[in-house]
Amino acid sequence: MRSGFAASFDQLHEEAIEATGLNDFGDPVYREGLEALLAARDASGIDYPADGETILGPLRQTLAARLKSIDQIKRMGAALASVEQPLFILGLPRTGTTAMQRMLMSDPQLQGLEYWLGAAPKPRPARESWDSDPEFIACRDGLEAMMQAAPLIGKMHPMAADEGEECRLVMEQSFGHSSFSLVAPIRPYQDWLFQADLEPHYRHFKSVLGLIGSNDREKTWVLKCPHHAPQVDSLLRAFPDSRILFMHRPVEDVVPSVVRLGESFLGMVEGDGIDMVSRAEMIVENLDLTLRRLLKVRDDNPDRFLNLSMESFVADPMASVERIYSHFGLAMSSESRTALSAWVRENHHGGHGAPGAGPLPFGLNRDALRERFNYYQG
Repeated sequence: MRSGFAASFDQLHEEAIEATGLNDFGDPVYREGLEALLAARDASGIDYPADGETILGPLRQTLAARLKSIDQIKRMGAALASVEQPLFILGLPRTGTTAMQRMLMSDPQLQGLEYWLGAAPKPRPARESWDSDPEFIACRDGLEAMMQAAPLIGKMHPMAADEGEECRLVMEQSFGHSSFSLVAPIRPYQDWLFQADLEPHYRHFKSVLGLIGSNDREKTWVLKCPHHAPQVDSLLRAFPDSRILFMHRPVEDVVPSVVRLGESFLGMVEGDGIDMVSRAEMIVENLDLTLRRLLKVRDDNPDRFLNLSMESFVADPMASVERIYSHFGLAMSSESRTALSAWVRENHHGGHGAPGAGPLPFGLNRDALRERFNYYQG
């Protein structure tokens, strides 16, 4: 399927309504992003497999998730939990943000966005009920199927229904997020995204967090998603008391890892025959644009940010976390220290690793990357 995505706009809504029995999509601001995304897919010239279902299927599911989220938010009303002083872990992809979030989530005073609840938001039930919850089971089985279809994804970015995952799972309900465009040839969508006011999208995200966290009101949110990077200005307006941990890694290590992981995802969406050399060039440009936007917001709001290198986190996770807690005023109780130390013992494997001393894949060049990103000390 090379075209016809934009023409599917109404049908996608009708199918989501039929699947859920609901019809209130909430603030119509999401429609502009979905329209821009579908039009950009049409303009990409890619012949997507399965008659475009690799694109349309996830969008249909996302619309259904939005319907369910809006319905629950309306029914809960004033009982939604407040989201106060959340800690966001940001940076380029492949900088240790996943490990950092999952380590912090081991602290009983903190809560994160588990994959299954991001995919199907609702008040977080008691942990002992998860294994029998149909939505948890569906998420677990879906992730296992994806890992079998693309095992490199599971190796590079392990995912589990009960583990912390990126905010994109909820942010995509508003269709204004760079998770759609980082590795996809849909520049018109990214151009729209970079000039859009996304504060309403983040307000929806905040409401969904209030829904999910309604049974854990005393816990502080720790959230992570590299795809927030180009739109942090909107994030800060929606979360004016948020705290930002900015993770860093040398760009010549980041870029090959991003492209390699992107290749695995793209194979499932676009099929075979992708020119990964030209796609790598596009990804480098997108990362450059993203990083420049993030750095500008950081420089304009230095008191909101703490900078931390992936290297120091890998070398001494506990020292890194102690620095984070001290900087942001989080209490390091004995219970917290015990839980965090246990996580390190069970999960500390030394990080993603560097690509080695040989030539980089996908036509990438270390010196060229260092020169292009010479404004950034990762």
